Amino acid sequence: MTDELTRFHFHEIPVRGHWIRLSNVWTQALSHKEYPTNVQLMLGEMLAITAMVSNNIKYNGAVSIQSAGKGPIHFSFAECRQETKLRAIAQLNPSEDISLRANMNFRELIGNSKLAISLLPEQGDPYQGLVELHAPDLAQNMERYFEKSEQLDTRILLAADKSSITGCLWQRLPSAEGATDLTLDEDQDAWDSVSALVSTISKSELSELSPEQLLVRLFPERSIFLDAPKALEYKCTCSTQRTSQALRTMSSDEINEILKTDKAVQVSCEFCGKTYKFDEHDISKLKKGEPLVH
Repeated sequence: MTDELTRFHFHEIPVRGHWIRLSNVWTQALSHKEYPTNVQLMLGEMLAITAMVSNNIKYNGAVSIQSAGKGPIHFSFAECRQETKLRAIAQLNPSEDISLRANMNFRELIGNSKLAISLLPEQGDPYQGLVELHAPDLAQNMERYFEKSEQLDTRILLAADKSSITGCLWQRLPSAEGATDLTLDEDQDAWDSVSALVSTISKSELSELSPEQLLVRLFPERSIFLDAPKALEYKCTCSTQRTSQALRTMSSDEINEILKTDKAVQVSCEFCGKTYKFDEHDISKLKKGEPLVH
């Protein structure tokens, strides 16, 4: 199954949307850690929404959604870079027996954590917005964030089966500059109609239909244009240089003790599980500020 995202827009009305289906990316993001089923679903939803938001703003950089605080999950993170490269992680609170809380929704899983959406451009200043948590699921909270913080009416649907997660984001665009009151009313009516029809989509339809099939079923009389789908991939940003920074948190005595016993210090990436080894020669180069080449 191909992991891809399709962007679409309506010809007659100011509405734009995104459709996404993740399978391999979702599997790879979960592959190196054991997560309970509801945490797997949570990370899949975060990945899907992050990718749709990134493509919605055609963003040259990284977009992430993350939570941090006290709860069964004390940290979660999903990121999309360059609109196609995804990764995600969750850290479970060791004091919580999360296996006994299999029916927890998103809000319950993160407890009193703060939820934030961050934009990290390749050039320019970063931005972070806090998402207020009023609803039990992630999609509803993100809808409210766009409506209240960005003044953009938004609908987000998500559905998962055993092998994939599918999402759809619908957003009302601003009316044309200088639009008359009549046009503004017509645009509002059009959005209300779109929103009502979106509400009729079942989770099985969302999981099973292609974006073309879904749009034809909902809007048989509307002209809708679909961009070419984008292929998505799981991609971690870890490297020898990035991972070596973890050694700076260790004392020289700790490092020397490990080298005596194991001949190398091993550091594993939390996102992808890849292990990097640093021997005595590597440690010496790091102390001198010299770059490593593995």
